[in-house]
Amino acid sequence: MHYALIYPPIPGADSMFSRLINSHTNKEEVIHDIFENFPLPVFYKNEENKILTNRAFDEFTGANRQKVLKRLLGTNRMHKRSFETKIENDIGKTIDAIVYISDIGDREENTELGIIVDISEKNRAKETMQLLKERYELATNGSNEGLWDWDIKTDTVFFSNRFKEILGILGKPVQNSIKIWLDRIHPEDKIKVVHKLEDHVNAKSDTFYCEHRVLIDGVTKWVEIKGKVSRDREGHPQRIVGFLTDISEIKHAQIALKNSEEQFKLFMKNLPAGAFIKDQDHNIIFSNRYLNDFFGVDTLVGRNVKELLPPEDYASLVDKSELIMQHGM
Repeated sequence: MHYALIYPPIPGADSMFSRLINSHTNKEEVIHDIFENFPLPVFYKNEENKILTNRAFDEFTGANRQKVLKRLLGTNRMHKRSFETKIENDIGKTIDAIVYISDIGDREENTELGIIVDISEKNRAKETMQLLKERYELATNGSNEGLWDWDIKTDTVFFSNRFKEILGILGKPVQNSIKIWLDRIHPEDKIKVVHKLEDHVNAKSDTFYCEHRVLIDGVTKWVEIKGKVSRDREGHPQRIVGFLTDISEIKHAQIALKNSEEQFKLFMKNLPAGAFIKDQDHNIIFSNRYLNDFFGVDTLVGRNVKELLPPEDYASLVDKSELIMQHGM
């Protein structure tokens, strides 16, 4: 049995290289021609235990070539399609690497072929991201905002503890999927929210922002969710990072205020006496039905009180207004 690496995986590549190798009598020469100029480190051991490496492998390992080969070929993980390991390069720097392998050729032959990919930067990026998330958790502990970080390509999401707490899933075994949030959106709000999210992912908006309701164990909450997508060089969406905030108290206060204002306007409208509301410049911004009928107009809104009152009454009104502004009722 022998192994070959094709990375990234290409459909049919294994059988293609098998036919290419088996059609030549000098298989070492074919392997050498194929992989000598490959940009990543490649190693190959034929059925006679002769080892070939490409230029990239030699430059990568330098003086540690034999040491690295011995470790890679001697590992009991060689028969896996891929495995991660640590490799010391020619300047003594240890890197994180992943070795990819795949089957080609005749199974009777005891040959092995592999490729090394340096994933140090990728791992450091993961560690940095995790550190940033941990720092965020510490910085926002006790705040009202929850972090969400959606990797669109893999469809996986990081939810901070506060985010989970708002959605009622803290401490519960749930998948890190965007559906965790979407499934809890109030049915009457879901179409609106999904539409705004899709618009942002499709570059139709600069940011994603929406206020909506969520249903948590039969209880309705109001939340504010926002985020911003990051894209690759071609403009394809990669991830969205943002915050979820519980705004239930604010929303309930706004609803109560709106109801109070509507009740007040209804009371003023049907009051059996003339009544109006003016701004600081004495322009009328509300006049009730009784006052409108008294002056024989549909509305007095937009008129100045000075137009409606005798000079002495207007002066008295101004004086009283200033006293009220300064000292209250």
